[in-house]
Amino acid sequence: DHTSVVEAIPADQLLAREGELLKQGSSMMPRLYFDDIDVLVIEEMGKEISGSGFDPNITGRNCRPVTGFGHPRVEKIVVLDLSEKTHGNATGIGLADVITQKLYDQIDFPVTYANVIASAYLDGGLIPIPMPNEHDAIALAVKTVPAVPTKDCRIVRIRNTLSVSEISVSDSLLSEVDAHPMLSLITD
Repeated sequence: DHTSVVEAIPADQLLAREGELLKQGSSMMPRLYFDDIDVLVIEEMGKEISGSGFDPNITGRNCRPVTGFGHPRVEKIVVLDLSEKTHGNATGIGLADVITQKLYDQIDFPVTYANVIASAYLDGGLIPIPMPNEHDAIALAVKTVPAVPTKDCRIVRIRNTLSVSEISVSDSLLSEVDAHPMLSLITD
């Protein structure tokens, strides 16, 4: 979320260099090192985190018709709260499947809808199913993952899409954490 490279590029080299810088930027993006996630739990979303509330580069979901999204494959997204700094702007909430009633109650609909309308992607303002609390929101997502028994559900929990250096995972992902060179297991 901070600038890493500032470079002046001569006009005749712009297209070639821009492609190189894009590759460099992509390689620096944080990521979730799992191919398949059944339920991704995001503790907070907000406009200061990503223009779409949570970064589609991290979640693999995007409402815009562009390529490059889809990894990781996430079956259900649960969002628990809005960040304080977003001041009720829930733009991008339509990318989630389940939210908490607490999040729903914080939505400033005129601000959110103005932002969504300006983006021309109205599905970013669709409202996911609100559940009374975090437990029920996560339980609904787990219950509705097709053909996966609850005990085998692959769950990842993150603070937000800017903070993925420490994540929580369900037991069904522990062997992948242990085998991955970029991940390490911390137990309490």
